Amino acid sequence: MNKFFMYHYYIITKLETIKIGYRRELYDRFMRQYPEMEISEQRIADQRRAIVTRGLLSKPWLEEIRAQVAETLKETNVNTDEETTQPTDANRESRSLENPQTAENPELDKIKIEFYKALKEFEGTDPTIRYQIPKQKCSRKLATIITTVNQEILPEYLKYNVTNFLELHNTI
Repeated sequence: MNKFFMYHYYIITKLETIKIGYRRELYDRFMRQYPEMEISEQRIADQRRAIVTRGLLSKPWLEEIRAQVAETLKETNVNTDEETTQPTDANRESRSLENPQTAENPELDKIKIEFYKALKEFEGTDPTIRYQIPKQKCSRKLATIITTVNQEILPEYLKYNVTNFLELHNTI
């Protein structure tokens, strides 16, 4: 059971890169696997912490679980990247004909790629149960990225790809 906790904790947090908002998802997975057990969401979070702090699973076991999860995440990222880059490449070709300045801006292309990856990752998920975005430090780079997304990427995407309120809500 402890291996189950840690395996799914690493999957949900993407090897602890996203440590916010994992409890609900971990609880749901646990209840699907062990429906006969009555346990609270807080207890599941406490169990994960106990596994790590008390050493209920040895370090080699934890490293083995991390390696399995890393391989699983790498496989899913490769599949997602292949699916994501195909539409992006087609869009980029059509946009480069319309606006030659776009093809020469590598920063804009990087931001668009990240935008489309995020869209693919969260496609079909309920926006109310996604993990919270951590607070960002104000910087010129962040302001530039936000301005680029708001003024160049979102208007273009929303114009052609959003047909109902749910799609708009998921995009934003």
